[in-house]
Amino acid sequence: MRDSVGSPCKCFPNVESDARRRFLFGLGVRRPNGSTDFANLGTLGSTFSLLLEKQLGLAFTRDNIGRARNYGVEILLKRTVGRWFGLVSYTLSKAERTDNPGMYLGWRPFELDQTHNLNAAASVSLASWRLGARLQLVSGMPIGRPWNESLPVFFQLDVRADHSWPQCWGDITLYFDIQNVTNQQNVEGRDIDEDTGEVTDVHGLPILPFIGLELIPR
Repeated sequence: MRDSVGSPCKCFPNVESDARRRFLFGLGVRRPNGSTDFANLGTLGSTFSLLLEKQLGLAFTRDNIGRARNYGVEILLKRTVGRWFGLVSYTLSKAERTDNPGMYLGWRPFELDQTHNLNAAASVSLASWRLGARLQLVSGMPIGRPWNESLPVFFQLDVRADHSWPQCWGDITLYFDIQNVTNQQNVEGRDIDEDTGEVTDVHGLPILPFIGLELIPR
């Protein structure tokens, strides 16, 4: 919207803002090893404009000034041997932002950047029961300014046991699932009191058991 002299009206959002632009590239290699085993190695990356990411919800004219880039590599290994199944995946990645390239502020870590991400899972079949576990280990997200600190490493171990009853129409599965079985007090954020400056850790969920029933049609 424009005012009487033809200039963009400052009372409304900038309707002449460009749409978000994104450029992606990737490369992957997958080599089968038998009918169920495989290894996968790939790269990931993108660069795009941050279209108003820091300015949404504000009343004044908004501009396209932010830029972002993400890049990394991921590895996935999967193997089945008899009654045993195993999977390991690892991702090494970086997510960076620059809030205003025109001011030559340089690139900084994105608030949700997690450089290392390791996942491992294993299970074994015992008659009609299957017992399994999953481990997740992730580096902490950057905090503070100039983003030279990080939250502690995130660690979680989950276990599961399930029993299936095959039917003509599908399967009935009873499962017992315990998330965060070690009751790890993972720090997922930090709050700072504006008056006292006191820093308080924000913890994730404690140990969490589930019991459920699944009906899986064929």
